Amino acid sequence: MKKVLQFITLLICIFVIPLVVNAEPVESELTKKTEGISQFEVGKLQITNVSYTSYSNMYSTGKAGVTVSGIVKNEYVRNVEVEVTLTLYDKNKDVLAKRIALVNVNAKDKTNYREKIFIDEISFSFDSVKYYSLTTNILSDVEILDEGQKDNYYLENYKVTVNVRENNVYEVKESFDAVFSSNIEVLTKGIPYRHRYVREDGTKVNKRAIISDIVIDDYYKLKTEKGIRYINVGKLDKTTNKKSYLFNYKYNVGEDTLKKNDEFVFYISNNITVKTDGITFRIVMPKNFDKKNIKFIDSNGIEIDNVTYNVNGRVISGTINGVINPGVNYAISVLLEDGYFTNCSSNISKYTLGSLLIPILFLIISIIIWVVYKNSKKKVVHNSIHFNEKLNSLEIGYLYNGKVKDNDIASLLFCLANKGYIDIEVNKKSYKIIKKKEYDENDRVEKAFMKELFFAKDIITKKDLMESLTDMKDAISIKLEKSKKEKRLFARKVLNNKLLFWIFVGIIIVLNTVNILIEYQPGVIMFNCIASVVGYILLLNSILSKNKSIEKVLFSLVALILIVSPIVLTSYGAFLESTLYLVIYIMGIIIALLIACIASTLSDRTRYGNKMLNKINAYKTYLLTCKNAVIEKELRENKNSIYEVLPYALVLGVADRWIDKYREKELEKPEWYVSEEFKLSEFYTDIMNIYSDIFIALKNNRSNE
Repeated sequence: MKKVLQFITLLICIFVIPLVVNAEPVESELTKKTEGISQFEVGKLQITNVSYTSYSNMYSTGKAGVTVSGIVKNEYVRNVEVEVTLTLYDKNKDVLAKRIALVNVNAKDKTNYREKIFIDEISFSFDSVKYYSLTTNILSDVEILDEGQKDNYYLENYKVTVNVRENNVYEVKESFDAVFSSNIEVLTKGIPYRHRYVREDGTKVNKRAIISDIVIDDYYKLKTEKGIRYINVGKLDKTTNKKSYLFNYKYNVGEDTLKKNDEFVFYISNNITVKTDGITFRIVMPKNFDKKNIKFIDSNGIEIDNVTYNVNGRVISGTINGVINPGVNYAISVLLEDGYFTNCSSNISKYTLGSLLIPILFLIISIIIWVVYKNSKKKVVHNSIHFNEKLNSLEIGYLYNGKVKDNDIASLLFCLANKGYIDIEVNKKSYKIIKKKEYDENDRVEKAFMKELFFAKDIITKKDLMESLTDMKDAISIKLEKSKKEKRLFARKVLNNKLLFWIFVGIIIVLNTVNILIEYQPGVIMFNCIASVVGYILLLNSILSKNKSIEKVLFSLVALILIVSPIVLTSYGAFLESTLYLVIYIMGIIIALLIACIASTLSDRTRYGNKMLNKINAYKTYLLTCKNAVIEKELRENKNSIYEVLPYALVLGVADRWIDKYREKELEKPEWYVSEEFKLSEFYTDIMNIYSDIFIALKNNRSNE
């Protein structure tokens, strides 16, 4: 138990340590709606020029509304994702409403914040609003944000050509010159596979894109981090001051999600990691379009004015002017007529598709195997208190439980007593087990029991039991296996099928982990896979285990920590970005548990094993339900019937109820039970004490080996 607690403490220390450090949220002062908020700060982020404006006809919609706007300035050397919460208050300074917006601000740059609220979106009047405030929370890791950044190169002559196909797939060609400040350098370029943008009406789009057919005229490596596919180009052993690069790739955003229109949105400057001296672009559309619907926006959907362009037929060409800082993303947006894009292909990655379909396939295979190999429980009727097959109580216990148990071995004492080989002499203080004669039958198991029990002497006391029986279980197990070799209980194929099921479970767990992390946190895939697999194995073992103990609870807790921690620490971002990931993950867990349950219910017995199990179950039922008239008849025919059945009742766990059927009857004591007087209750107590002593002796002697 101590080791288990130490293990749990270690896991908690490992997993609970936070991986991300965030700045504390900062709320502005409550400000009258007629006044503005001049400035407040959170970390190195400044929010300035905040104002509250009311409109009777906002944006010519005929509806009343308000806007709260301001400027967010980022003094960090990296891009920042900011959560801005607008809170409206009444005259009593009670909260009327809250609005949350995500604002992305580029490194050493600023952007506009604007929250729009129409009258039909609220349940109160704008006149009741008297105060407002802003709460700003930096969602990015501030420790990373504070790291210094050194630009070892900059880009010039940057050109982007996009051939847009009718199926909403973009064939992209990017060329540029990199000018290095040192002679040894590796160039980094980012391509977002999360297709995100903000529409003019403020709605946010977050779609998954598929990046394929990457061709680069140099050595390169790929890595994925937080929704961006980064390309590291070049080798450290190459020396150059200036070099030209050419990137080719396909960008598939799938089905258009706008209901009444189609739209084309593409980030011309997408996650460039260093300064760029302008970008020249050429976009070829597949069909004609209305050039009035062309807009150039930043990552927050706000139009930019540093673009010059012209339209010639289906071609849009132009330039984004000036220096573009690292991480600044400028996009072109074109509103198109509905149905502009046709025959759009799936934009689900092969990893995601595999994580969706493979578990379903495994479940179908598991169900098919279960149907083929399931235990057919044919109804068997038993009509005698004696078992029809010529089997002793140990063999019945072995067929019933599928293994040799200590208490089943102990029951052989009374079987052999009924056959006349053993007497049991009982007094108030102790008892003696006496060998009446040598065993002369052909049963290997019974012969081995007699040999081991009376190995040293012919009269055994309680003390002798506790000091002997060292080799009894091994000897009996060997003899029993040999006697039943020709009639195998368990099917090897089914055992293999069970192994196959657990392989299925392992693959599903790995797929669940890899699907998310290969695109979000590739560096910790191995750690997460190992933790998840171990966690699921422990959890499934706890669920399927019949034991009830504190160890089971503790191991379940450890299992949950191992499963949940990787999700919380590395995969939560994926779940927030895409419900598809969450659905697939939960589905994978459910299917893994279903397959494990199927494996646990799959019969591992042969036809012979199932046949005997069904007979024994029928016999057990009969012992529990047989009528008094049957018992009376059996006693008339055989006065020892109660004692002959007793060993079988012991191994089947129904001895108490079997003896209860005879409490009110006149019985003769068995010939092998020697005592001063006979009462059924005292007899049964004596028998159970001896039965228990043999069981304990077998267990203790084996544990002391």
